[in-house]
Amino acid sequence: MSFSDHRPDLSTHAIAMKGEQGRETMIVSHVPSTLSRTFHLFLKLGGKISVKVTGKRRNKGIGLEVPATYRFEHKKPYKVSKLVSLIKDMEDDSTLKH
Repeated sequence: MSFSDHRPDLSTHAIAMKGEQGRETMIVSHVPSTLSRTFHLFLKLGGKISVKVTGKRRNKGIGLEVPATYRFEHKKPYKVSKLVSLIKDMEDDSTLKH
C-alpha cells in the first residue's frame, strides 16, 4: 500500500492510503489529520511512505480507524530521522493533553 498525493477536495494536507485489489487501485483510508501536514511535507520533499495495515478497521466514534505501521524512505536518512522525531513529539504532546 502506498500514499497518494494530497487530496485538495478534503483538506490542504490530506493524504490518502491507497491499496491494490487485483489490478485496481482504491483508497482504503486516510492518514490521521494530526499527521497529514507532516507527511505531506515529507512527500513534497522527495520522501516515500508505505504503510502496512496491522489490524481490522474499527469505528472510534469520530470515523473509521485503520491500525497501520508506516515505513519512511528518503535519499537523505536524516530527513527520515527528523520525521520520526516530529511524530514522536506529536504523540508526546497529545498524551499530555489527555
